Amino acid sequence: MEKSEAHFEPQKPRGAEARFPYDRAAVERFQLAFPRARWNDELRSWFVPGKTAARRIERWLAQETAARAAHDDSKGRDAFAFDPLSSHYLEVADDLRIRAPYSKTVLEELRAVPWASWDDELRVWRVPFRAYEELRRRWPSIERAAQRAEPEERKRRREAGK
Repeated sequence: MEKSEAHFEPQKPRGAEARFPYDRAAVERFQLAFPRARWNDELRSWFVPGKTAARRIERWLAQETAARAAHDDSKGRDAFAFDPLSSHYLEVADDLRIRAPYSKTVLEELRAVPWASWDDELRVWRVPFRAYEELRRRWPSIERAAQRAEPEERKRRREAGK
């Protein structure tokens, strides 16, 4: 009788890895949502067993991101209420809206603000309150560039150059 050699390969466990910035409260919520999850020190990530783990993790991360955005918007609103920007270029609605004449500098500065986006319908830049601190940091440059791009100011500079 001939011995057959059995070939054994250890199976990789089914599951998915989850990585997110450390936040004690988020880790607690993650452990509540995924009680079988285990921390892997080598990979510095969480391993969640199961066939549907990747989908479940993706859903959980989306919920966390939405909750975090709401919290960050609230912090931004508080910062704005405490130390508001005052300018005729700035409108306050459910977000911050910037209506300024076209200027490459304004464009570059607003593109550098996280979550800032151009609203083609309203023809304004929309900045959520969660990006208020960054907008505040860039505001002096934005306002100077917008003032220089005003039609009257451009006309005055053009006539002064003649």
